[in-house]
Amino acid sequence: SPNEKSVASISSSMMVLSVNTTCAATISGNESNEAAAVHALNSESTSMLNNNTTIEIYQEPHTVNQFQEDQHTEVAMDVDEPNKHISTSVSGNQLLHNNNNEKDELGIKLRLIESMLLQCSHLIKQSTSTNVSHEEFVKRVYNYVTNLVISSNELQQLCSRQIDQLNKDRDNISLIEPNKQNFIERDPGSYPQSYNYTPEERRFLVNLGPFQPNLSNFPKNDTMAAAKDTCKFVGPGGQKKDKAWIDVGVSSWSKMKGRGRGKKDENRRKAQQQETAILERNKNIIITLIDSARFLCRQGLAFRREPAEEGNFIQLINLLRRRDALFDDWFNQKQIEKYQVSYLSAQSQDEFIKLLGEHVQQTIIDLVNTSPFYSIMIDSTPDASHREIYTVVVRYTNDFNVEERLITATELPSKVGLDISNLLFDVLEKFNISTDKLIAQCYDNASNMSGVNKGVQACVTNKLRREIIFIPCGAHSSNLAVKYACDCGTEFISLFNLLQEIYNYFTKSIKRHYVLRQELESSEFGVLVKSLADTRWTANFETLHAIDVSFEQIVESLSIISEVITDKDDAHQAKCLKQKLLSFETMFLLFFMINVTRVTHALTSHLQGKQLDIITAISIISNTLKLIQNMRNDDVTMINMIQRTVRRAETFDIDIDMEFQKLHRPRKPSQRIDNNQCTAVTLTRDQYYTKLMRQVLDHLYSGFNDYLITITNKLRYFHNLSPDRIKQFSFNDAEQLCSIVPGLSSPSLVLTEFELLRQDISACTTIDQVIAHLRTVGHAYPRASLVYNFLITLPVTVASNERSFSKMKIIKNYLRNALKNEKFAHLMLCAVEYDILSTVDLDKMAAKWGQMKNRRVKVTCDK
Repeated sequence: SPNEKSVASISSSMMVLSVNTTCAATISGNESNEAAAVHALNSESTSMLNNNTTIEIYQEPHTVNQFQEDQHTEVAMDVDEPNKHISTSVSGNQLLHNNNNEKDELGIKLRLIESMLLQCSHLIKQSTSTNVSHEEFVKRVYNYVTNLVISSNELQQLCSRQIDQLNKDRDNISLIEPNKQNFIERDPGSYPQSYNYTPEERRFLVNLGPFQPNLSNFPKNDTMAAAKDTCKFVGPGGQKKDKAWIDVGVSSWSKMKGRGRGKKDENRRKAQQQETAILERNKNIIITLIDSARFLCRQGLAFRREPAEEGNFIQLINLLRRRDALFDDWFNQKQIEKYQVSYLSAQSQDEFIKLLGEHVQQTIIDLVNTSPFYSIMIDSTPDASHREIYTVVVRYTNDFNVEERLITATELPSKVGLDISNLLFDVLEKFNISTDKLIAQCYDNASNMSGVNKGVQACVTNKLRREIIFIPCGAHSSNLAVKYACDCGTEFISLFNLLQEIYNYFTKSIKRHYVLRQELESSEFGVLVKSLADTRWTANFETLHAIDVSFEQIVESLSIISEVITDKDDAHQAKCLKQKLLSFETMFLLFFMINVTRVTHALTSHLQGKQLDIITAISIISNTLKLIQNMRNDDVTMINMIQRTVRRAETFDIDIDMEFQKLHRPRKPSQRIDNNQCTAVTLTRDQYYTKLMRQVLDHLYSGFNDYLITITNKLRYFHNLSPDRIKQFSFNDAEQLCSIVPGLSSPSLVLTEFELLRQDISACTTIDQVIAHLRTVGHAYPRASLVYNFLITLPVTVASNERSFSKMKIIKNYLRNALKNEKFAHLMLCAVEYDILSTVDLDKMAAKWGQMKNRRVKVTCDK
């Protein structure tokens, strides 16, 4: 019998191990052979039981007879080896591990591949059908084979991992000291009630299953029955198990065996594999639905319309169904079930949007809470439904990487500073963002935001009872500087009014616009005219550039309209616009303003960067001021600009001298003021236009300089942190930083760290290089790292808020103006923070979706 072979094998091994070694083997057999095996081994090794070394060899149990129950006996033998105590054992957690779970994983993968055979049969039928084109059929076969290869590769990788683990477990032998010499008793009732099983013992006994004690006299009735707590091998949820296994008991052993309905037999394992395969398939379907919703959210597209079947979401799902037979089969099966569910309804779509939006929002909140500091930026604009929408953006650092993220977009029917500040604190409290880390705020230059008494910046400081650094928006300040400079003279006001008239004239008529478009298409560099921007004055550079590049085509279009079109009003207006354009003053001011706005446009573009720090912004503004100052003092360049315009005007046969005398004749003062005619000032053409240029440049310089002085005064103690001024960092600067930066308390330690870093910082040229160096060595200089984290967290502009408004115009247009605030906020988050949305773990999203409520379609096992 197998038992006799095992005993003989172990006995022969004992003869070979004559150097005082002990062998413990786990063998399988029935109860009649168990005592014989133990007796044979004990008789062979009586002289070797010196309790020094134990070698435990576990063998997989095998079936002797299909009608007999498996019995397991652990036989231990001790061998004395001089001056050596070694116990070799293979971990019971590895070799006694039930492999059913791993086999189930393989079975699930096989069932998923089996489900793909249905699609294969459909393709076979299509191969003989005349309704499917060859190209379409080839594409379907290709997609099917691709999916089949992916599933096969996953199964192959799973098999490879399990084979590697089996080989690793086979070779994994550890040396341990023996701690017991007796056999493991299979009857838990023989142990003391307070006995604590080791993990190895518990796994061993549970793997063997229930033990049938052989008693000479069993209890006859309930009064003689007994139960011990040590028999209760139950885990979490054991209170729901059958009490017959614990303390109630049964009247006979045969009935006890009948209680084993939870045993994993072949049918039960098959059913479990089928259930797991269904759950896996359901999860894949839900993942596809969530991914489709993610696509629409990311692109800012509408989900539904009337009728509902024509909505983007349902049509996108229909597209996927046409390309995936398994995906389509799932929906077809759900339609014939008792409870039809497809999760394509408007409510389900809103759940997907909420799930994705909350994930993006929570991710941003977690990043803000883990950062050392953060700043806030708020701006508002009316939407398509005439609601005032406020966007709250936070600026923080993540491992010295500056990020600006939108955390919410909400409605507030008020523009009062106190109401806006209360909205801000409500948002921070709702998302559990501590105000202790709030260090700065940035708004536009509106009085309700920037006011020193009742503005938002004053209300925030008063609410927190500590100074929250306020930095005016650099982009808005630049726009205002350009606007005020252009309003300094009537000549420039007339120029911009003319540009807007030209745009309105061509765009308000299809015929006129067609004439202009035809002329521009005949030119290689023609650009359509653009409208002026009321708020973004630096964007007017594009308007000026379009008129300058397409100047000849615009003049020719006006000539054609004035000569061909029969409408007298249109012809007269075209003639007047052409006359205004063909003016030396218009051409010169146009050319000059292009050069000026090119500089301011470049400055504002730099100020709108998310990664820009305040020190670099100060440096850029300072360099711009130097450039404006050089332009103002460069008389040669100004004269050259005038001469260039003269040459261009001559190509249009413009009488420059006559025009100048007509528009700018000498102005004599009143005799009541000065009766001396000799004091009348007469300016030449060059002097007059030079005066106009300097007038604009002076106003422009004054506007930028005022903003530079404002932010420099607010950050005067941080100015010496730049690489070119780090050598001037003093103890006084360290003291001031300790009073400003939270977490700093020792000025001497701050100064010491900056002295140690002074040489490395001086070797850098920009703050970005300093930050890159601190990413490597910052852990050794915690105070200096904290200071630079504080510095780069300070905001520069509210450009991120403005960019979110651009997304808002796409999401909430006149066709979607009924969006509710919560759904609108989630759509805004997904569209604006699309990089976070793209990294969503769809598996976790599907599991979370299944836990939101009691679903008819399960994606995870019930626990």
